[in-house]
This record gives sequence, structure tokens and C-alpha cells, in this order.
Amino acid sequence: MDTLSTTEFKRMISLMKDKDTSTNAWKAVMCVWLRERDERNAKARVEKEKKDRKYIGLAYDPSKSPHYKVIAKSSRVGDLHIYSSETGTWKASLPDCMYFNVDEERFEEFPRPPISVNKSSERSMYFGESEDHLHVTEVCPYATSFTVYEMRSDHSDWFLKYRIELDPIAKAFPKMFVSSYKKNYAVLSLIRREKFQEDSFLVLEIPGKVIRYNLVDRSSKLISDFCEILNMEYTWSPGSFRVFPYIRSVLDA
Repeated sequence: MDTLSTTEFKRMISLMKDKDTSTNAWKAVMCVWLRERDERNAKARVEKEKKDRKYIGLAYDPSKSPHYKVIAKSSRVGDLHIYSSETGTWKASLPDCMYFNVDEERFEEFPRPPISVNKSSERSMYFGESEDHLHVTEVCPYATSFTVYEMRSDHSDWFLKYRIELDPIAKAFPKMFVSSYKKNYAVLSLIRREKFQEDSFLVLEIPGKVIRYNLVDRSSKLISDFCEILNMEYTWSPGSFRVFPYIRSVLDA
């Protein structure tokens, strides 16, 4: 319920003194106050929605459409907002399943990935899409290998797509070793390149470096050395940041 503040009350009395104290004058003053109140409430709702939204993803594939969609999660449980660049509007969506279909703007059910659900500060997970293939993997620092699962095109099941042995990578990049039995790394991205008739590869982060692991010939090479570029000592843990694929646009021409 809206109530008059002291300032608003004094302003209304002042307006009443300047006008005839008839019923019509009183109604005119009330209309001014109600209009200003509605404008304040509308502005407050917009500001609250901006604070509530936590942006979680951008759906954009220029090979399919010039338009994109932004998926934003509200602070309210199960409340999503979808922005379409084609319509220029936001829509609310209440999820009831696990898989979000961007084209249909709704959630659909799909099977749980075959990975551990136990929480651990030393475990990390990669979940991402490349060339219409959805992948998931879990990284355990004490394991000698890890597996990458792929979702079937009909979303009916997951299957094992890759198994990566870590020892050959760790031998090429010794900083990956924390001890003789523990490795420090994170999966940043999995890039499929079959459409370009090129080898698919993983982007891995190890202490101070980002490396590329070829999933076909199992070779690895350095992409970037953070410590050398930034001229600083490595102090953070792998997996502390996210990477996104670069998409060439007309602005780059």
C-alpha cells in the first residue's frame, strides 16, 4: 500500500492553497500524485528485475540465423527470462525439466550425465557444445585419465566419446604435476572440427598455461603462457575462469 510521505503531503497542501478548494481541484491534485506514484513504482520494478536477473548464457550461431537469444536466470527459484534480438522483447519461462530447448524456448527432459554428483572442491566439470554436439566431463586430480561423454542427437542417452590419458600430457608439461600421483588441470573447452575436415581438440588449463590437446593424433602444444605474458607469478587454480569461442564477424573485416 502506497502512503504519502511528509514531502508529498506538504506539496499537496501547497497545491491546494494555490487552487480553489473544490472537489475538482482536489481530484486534479490526486491525479498528479497517482501518476507520479505509478511512474516511481514502474521504475522500481524495472530496477528490481535488473538486479534479480543473473545472465547465464548467450545462444548465437551466425551460420543458422543473424539473431541471438540471451537466457537470464532470476533470483526466484525456477524463473528464467529469455531475450530475443529478433523481437527485441523479454519473455518469462518456468522450467519443469532439465534440458532447455532454445528454439522452442522451453525445458525438456533428458537423461542425467553419467558422472559423479558428489561435491568436491578438487573436482571440476566441463559442460559445453560444439558443432551441435553436447559434451560433459568431470575432472578428478587423482585420476590418470578422464572421459568425455556426448549426448545423442535425439537427447535420449549419453555415450562415451573420448577417453584422454593424462600421463603423456603431464610428461610434455611437467607443471601439470602437483605430486607423483596428483595433477592440476581443468578442461576449458572442447572444439569439434569435423565440418572443416580438421582434427577436434581440447583446450586445457594447467598452472600458468593454456594448452591444446589434439583428440585425433593425441599431440599437445602450448597456446598461451600466462606468467610470461602478464609477467607475474601464477597464484590461482586452473578452472578459475571461463573461455568462449571466437566468432568472426563483419566488424573484423
